[in-house]
Amino acid sequence: MKDNGGPAFPRTGEGVGNPNYDVPGMTMRQWYKGMALAGYSANVDYTSNTAREIAKMVSDTADAMIAEDREAEK
Repeated sequence: MKDNGGPAFPRTGEGVGNPNYDVPGMTMRQWYKGMALAGYSANVDYTSNTAREIAKMVSDTADAMIAEDREAEK
């Protein structure tokens, strides 16, 4: 299983422990993938790539960013 980077925008606070208030939000991997997708989609150099190719690129980018985050934490 890939490292998902943990929650990107968790919502906790009043009612901590109550599932009606605690929301983990998307993972950092999902956030990074969305940001990479926006960047690749805005770049004319990638407009000829297929959706599958772009999906692979954004996944690879997100995984590299998480790996870099983990290295920086050391």
